[in-house]
Amino acid sequence: MAAIGAGIKINQPSGHMIVDIGGGTSEVAVVSLGSIVTCASVKIGGIKITEKITDYIRKKYNLEIGFSTAEQIKIQASQPNDKENDNPTIEVKGQDIIEGLPSIVEIQENELHSCVNSILLEITRVIKGVLQETPPELSADILEEGITLTGGGSLIKGLGEIIYAETGIFCRLANDPLTCVIRGIGCALQSLYIYKKALLSKKPL
Repeated sequence: MAAIGAGIKINQPSGHMIVDIGGGTSEVAVVSLGSIVTCASVKIGGIKITEKITDYIRKKYNLEIGFSTAEQIKIQASQPNDKENDNPTIEVKGQDIIEGLPSIVEIQENELHSCVNSILLEITRVIKGVLQETPPELSADILEEGITLTGGGSLIKGLGEIIYAETGIFCRLANDPLTCVIRGIGCALQSLYIYKKALLSKKPL
C-alpha cells in the first residue's frame, strides 16, 4: 500500500523498489506488474532509532530523557539545516543520572547522526539483500528510477546517502511519507479493479 500511496504505478512492467520505514518494522519490496517480485522485512524502525538516541545521551552525557523527548530530538535532527550552519546544536533537557537533578546539555546534530548510523546500515543490508534477489531486467529499472523511501523513519537525515554509498542507487523521498500507507489503501479501495492483484497478495506492498 505504501507503493501505491507514493504514486508508484505498480501495474506497469517496469520494476520499482519501495522502502517503508515504520515505527517497529522496515519493509523493502520490488514491485512490477501489480505484484511483489521480491521483498524482505526487518524489525527495525523509528522506535529503535529513538531508543538508540536515548541510550547515547544517557551513556555520553549522563542524562536521562524520556521517550517523547528523544522522539522530539529525532524529529528536530531530521529538519533541514540553516545553510549558514550545517551542524547545529540541539538543547536537550533531562535528569542528571549522577546528581538526580534537572539538567540541560547541548548536542550537535552530527553526533546524533553518527549514533544511529548502525541502525541505518542494518536497513541498508536488507535493501542489498532484496536487490541481490531481483531479476536483472528489473534491477536496471531500479538503477534508473531510484529507490522510493516512505514512512516516518525515512525522514532521518543521512539515510539516502548511506543507501547510495552501499548500493550506488539514489533515493527519493515520497511526498508526505508519513501518510503513504493510508493514502495507498484509499486509492486501492477506490480502484479495486486496478489493484485487485496487489490486494490479494499475501506480502506487504
